Amino acid sequence: MAAARKKVSGPSASARREIGPFERAALTGRFIGVAGLAFGGLLLSAAHAPTPVRQQGEVTIHYVIAAGFIVPGLLYLILSTWVARKRRWAVALNYGFTMLGMTLLGMLCVLLWGGNGAWTIILPAALFVVASATLMMYLRRSLELLNRPVGLGKESLPDSR
Repeated sequence: MAAARKKVSGPSASARREIGPFERAALTGRFIGVAGLAFGGLLLSAAHAPTPVRQQGEVTIHYVIAAGFIVPGLLYLILSTWVARKRRWAVALNYGFTMLGMTLLGMLCVLLWGGNGAWTIILPAALFVVASATLMMYLRRSLELLNRPVGLGKESLPDSR
């Protein structure tokens, strides 16, 4: 059985498609988008969980922090579609949006540091910062390819940008 797998030949064995920075950025952006939507939904469900003592404004802060994950999650999903299509504006907008998101998540971690139960927000926020840093790396490589003159890179890009 193992010998039969090793002798596979033909176009499927020799022509493996390499995943470029555009595809990696799109996949990472989609992952961050879905994770943002999921975490925002969890925060919304936690806002409506029955507790014996609710402080004034506690539900409001849940809504604000949940919106801070849901809205960017939707934007990451939308922009990832255009990044996969190698659009310069989408790559640049996603890059700036990711920098802004990392800054806001870092501020959220600092503001909640030491609070009662703050680790439930700080841990996912820190994971989003790490994922955003990875996305920025792929977006930077994509911008380098877009700024390279046509014919000098591995990928040939159309002139309509």
